[in-house]
Amino acid sequence: AMNRLHYNQPVAAWNDILAVHRLAEPVAQTPNTIEMLVAASLRAMACDATIIFVTHEHVNQAQVNRCAADCQSLKPFPTIYEAIHISERTHALSGAMFLWEKMKTNPDLGPRADLFRRYVDINVVLKQLNNAFDQNANYSKEPRRAVRMRTEFTYWDDWEERRDASQFDLDNPAQWFKFPDNATPQQMRDQLTKIMADGIEFTMVPLLGAAGRTLDQVETRRRLLFVSLALEQYRRAQGQYPESLSKLIPAYLKFVPVDPFSPDEQMVRYRKTTDGYRVYSVGFNGKDEDGRHNPRTDDEIDDDSAIIVPVSVED
Repeated sequence: AMNRLHYNQPVAAWNDILAVHRLAEPVAQTPNTIEMLVAASLRAMACDATIIFVTHEHVNQAQVNRCAADCQSLKPFPTIYEAIHISERTHALSGAMFLWEKMKTNPDLGPRADLFRRYVDINVVLKQLNNAFDQNANYSKEPRRAVRMRTEFTYWDDWEERRDASQFDLDNPAQWFKFPDNATPQQMRDQLTKIMADGIEFTMVPLLGAAGRTLDQVETRRRLLFVSLALEQYRRAQGQYPESLSKLIPAYLKFVPVDPFSPDEQMVRYRKTTDGYRVYSVGFNGKDEDGRHNPRTDDEIDDDSAIIVPVSVED
């Protein structure tokens, strides 16, 4: 698409970008975390390409209007609930069963595997995993991030306490087999069962949280894109960008979208600059940092998610 745009073929360029936008939606309908992350990547790339397209010198006002109209059909992705509730749960439970069966049937795994084979209660392992996925699935149903976070933070605080107290340490497996003096068979059974359940849960569950945050970022990008398209339509018609987003309503934008990362569900932010604008979300830390984003820092500082026009070469 960028190559077509460079050679002054804006219609063909937009058709390529729109194809990526449209491809992302059916991919996201698959109840599988990997497919949803692929869809998120497609949408993020298409959003960035759309901003380059509408601000390019080879694109006229009619083509910007067509682009904005086409993008109105872009829908939010489904929540990650179905992926957690069905696909990822099935993978975790199947993985636990496979590991247990492997230890039961393979004598070459050594004496430590023999301890797991003799003492692990697979039903207790499956119950703990099911409970973890139940909790993740329940809070992931809520589409509004600000509401969902109130439950999610409580879950993750409890999860971190359990992880820190667990005897499971991937870097020190010898620790798994340190039993109390004169341990009874039931104590050994309880300890090894807990270690196996913790090992699977504490390995898989963080990936679900990361996937959910990625989908939140992409939904934020979609909302920022709608505002950016309206800003470009306004500039093409009025000769300059507006002083505030309220000027876009109702001719170019039905309403200013809510920032998914805003703790109190405020609208996305906008700053007019000398040669363009910044429209942005407050990002994971929930702080308005004037659209600054530094990928080399953690979430505590400069983590706003922004669309900045004019687009720099680095961006």
